[in-house]
Order: sequence, then C-alpha cells, then structure tokens
Amino acid sequence: MYSSLLYMHLGKGVIMRVVRQFIIIALIFSVLSGCETKKIEYARNANVITIKNQSKMAAETSTFLLKREESKLTLKSANNNVQIELPSKESEIKSVQLSYDQKYAAMDIWDKKGLSVYVVNLQSGETLNLIEKIGDEDNYMGYEPPFGIAWSPNENIITMIGGYPESARVYMYHLEMVEWKQYYTASLIYENIYGVKWGQDGQKLYYLVDSLENKSEKTVNSTEIEVDHTLIGGTIEEYELSNEEIMNDWLDTEREYR
Repeated sequence: MYSSLLYMHLGKGVIMRVVRQFIIIALIFSVLSGCETKKIEYARNANVITIKNQSKMAAETSTFLLKREESKLTLKSANNNVQIELPSKESEIKSVQLSYDQKYAAMDIWDKKGLSVYVVNLQSGETLNLIEKIGDEDNYMGYEPPFGIAWSPNENIITMIGGYPESARVYMYHLEMVEWKQYYTASLIYENIYGVKWGQDGQKLYYLVDSLENKSEKTVNSTEIEVDHTLIGGTIEEYELSNEEIMNDWLDTEREYR
C-alpha cells in the first residue's frame, strides 16, 4: 500500500510538472505571437505632396507653394523663394517633402536619364543632387511615390531608394554631418524595394521588399540607425506581416495627390 501511495504521489508530481511545462510553453508562444503581430509605429510627415498629374503646375501645403514652368521649379516659403533648374522639360516630379524643421525640401524626379533626388536648403537656396553626392547614377523606379524618400522625424537625415532594376537598396545622407563620418548605404541589395519609412523615434528605417521565401508576398525589413559620431546602418531585422497590414500601412495611407 505504501508503494502504491508513493507511486500515486510521484505520478501526481510528474503530471503537475508536465502541466506547468505546458503552461510555460503556452505563455512563450503567446509572447512570441504578440511580438509578431505588434504594429510598427511609423513617423508621419505632414508636409508631403505626391504629384499624380504632371500637367498641374502648382501645388501647396500650409508651409510652402510649389510652382513649375517647363524646366524651372519655384519653391515659395515664408522665408524665401528658391528657383531650381530641373534636368529637362520632360522631368516628372513624383513627390516633395519637407524636413522635420522645415529647413530643407526634398523631391524625387524621374526622366529618361533615370532618378534624381534634389535636396534644397530653403534658407540659402543651395541645391544638392543627392544621387551625384552619393556617387551613383541610379535608375531604379520600382518604388511607390511618395515612399521613395523620407526624412528623419528628429534630425536632418534623408533616406532614399536607389540602385538599378533588380538590385535596389536604401541610402541615407545627413545634411549636417561631415562627409567622412557618413556611410551612405543603409540596407542590403534587394530585387525590389517599394518604400522606405522611419520609426517614430528616428532610430530605425523600415522598408518594404519582396519576400525572399515567396516572391508573391512582401515583408518589412528594418535597419537600426547608429549615430554615434558616425552615420551607419546597424542591425537588420525582418518582420512577418500580413499583406493586408502592409497595404494598410504603406500603400493606402498618407497618399495625397495634387
């Protein structure tokens, strides 16, 4: 009888341990599931114009007016009027975006020569062709405007999608950092990159790419930004999101055609 009671006691102990293990495993899966479905908080830029109709030569936000006459573009703000010479009369401006402090404006321009990204100092009128500055002649146009360029929410760092067909990547450039402290590339090379955004805290870049496992699906990857006397892309992570989440967060929101 004693041996039977001991067996029953040990049996109950084993059962309790198994139950506890199942509970722990269930909690782990619950935590992991919560991480996988956690919504990414993207930075929002209120000063973005996406231009769908190239024949419409004027557009404005609450802070600046954009007016075009053939190959000349005028940006009018409260502080200054800046005139820019576009690459050609056929150049198509896809979007115009202001930096967080409204000191700079950036625009991505497409024409038969490829992609140009102009950054304009709205106070001095100085214009920078970011493609030439980085030292590359890109003609990748596979992204969705206005998601081909993006400003950091708290620094004058601009990111852009560049490269060539089937070999696109994300670049970044800090307008107020010396050249030798910057590394321009911020991602690996992907067959397609459809858009780039910043996280709300300005510490990460997020970009939409084709899934490496299934070309019919898309994933969001991120690059951690390290700004410790040097601008350089850090840890890369991949987020498994449903196509519905991706469409809602990337391609169906923040569009404003003018």
